[in-house]
Amino acid sequence: MHIFRESQISFSQKHIALVVAMFMILFLSGGVPVVRSVTMVVTMLIVLFGMGAVFSWKIHPRFFSAFLAFVLLMAFHYLIFGFSIAFEPYLYLCLSILLALTVLGLTENRRILLQVIDASLMLVCLHAAMSFVLQFLVGDSLVYDISIRALSFKDIVFYNPSKVLGLYRNQGIFWEPGILQFYLNLYLFLSIFVFRRSSTRIAGIIFLIISTFSTTGFIICAFQMLFMLFARKSWKAFFSSLVLVVASTLVFYDVVSENLYSKFQGDSRTSSLGRKYDATTGIRIFLDNPLVGVGFDNARYLEEVQNLGVVEALLDANDLIDRGSTNGIFGLAAQGGLLFTALFGIALYRTMRIYNHAYILAFILVATLLTSPILKTPFIFLFLLQWLLKEGRGEKKSL
Repeated sequence: MHIFRESQISFSQKHIALVVAMFMILFLSGGVPVVRSVTMVVTMLIVLFGMGAVFSWKIHPRFFSAFLAFVLLMAFHYLIFGFSIAFEPYLYLCLSILLALTVLGLTENRRILLQVIDASLMLVCLHAAMSFVLQFLVGDSLVYDISIRALSFKDIVFYNPSKVLGLYRNQGIFWEPGILQFYLNLYLFLSIFVFRRSSTRIAGIIFLIISTFSTTGFIICAFQMLFMLFARKSWKAFFSSLVLVVASTLVFYDVVSENLYSKFQGDSRTSSLGRKYDATTGIRIFLDNPLVGVGFDNARYLEEVQNLGVVEALLDANDLIDRGSTNGIFGLAAQGGLLFTALFGIALYRTMRIYNHAYILAFILVATLLTSPILKTPFIFLFLLQWLLKEGRGEKKSL
């Protein structure tokens, strides 16, 4: 019997608290009101340590050792630049690592961690479903927030202002649809390849991914659906999956065609040009500063971008002045150099060794991080460091 059958999941009070904590970490890793918020990370840490004190939770010493090693590495990287760059980004990264390691330390093993992640992603999925439905009910009451360039209703749900096929692009509680698609695709991966859920549940998740109208989301989803056919172990499951794939493909065709036209020739073409610009500048800064990058200071990064003199004719010059990188991986290479890029590669490799179908999970992570700046957030840190946990009882080497 598969150890991750839904009927076998039972949460204690501690695990329910961890689900809430995990959902908040997801919120911290792309949520609209709290992007890169040191205050919110500190608040989460206080809450976690407070609950730990009340319920006498214990954290394994190895997680504190891992945190100390990371702090020393960050201090070394900061000192290289002789205090000439901002300190706050380094504080944010240290606190985010501490938050991720604290949750890992409170989780007994990988099996429980995966259940906690899965439950929190289900909450994200339910909120995304509510967000999709609400646009038909409160469409006339949506308010444009210029600070985040998104439409919102009472700061409960958020939408990208651009429309595809007459629908707003769903971004749930996150600051762009590309972030929502990542969490939905991760939930889809767990539903197909780990928990082996029903085709009905999977179809619902696919529909919500389509509602983001994210090109990256479409590509990742299609990649998973292709391998889903071969993951089914019975003819009945295979044919039900085949019907789902064919039906989704018919829907995808019109949606993807409209979306690609909008991205490369229509009103949203600046999106693809912006990502091309970020990749180009990130690579060039990395090549100029290969060992340790230019530091985790956005002002310093923007200064280096201006020095390069890269110009994209169709992008507004004013937007380029304070444009941060949307490319998480090339942004990390530019700011952290080979030192931190190598650490990311090692952590990704160690985490992928835990899972069956690791190439699919790696594709989800890398494809998203190449188009979204969420690499240096608590959830990504937590996900990449889960190999520090021991295996659960009865758990195979790979999930």
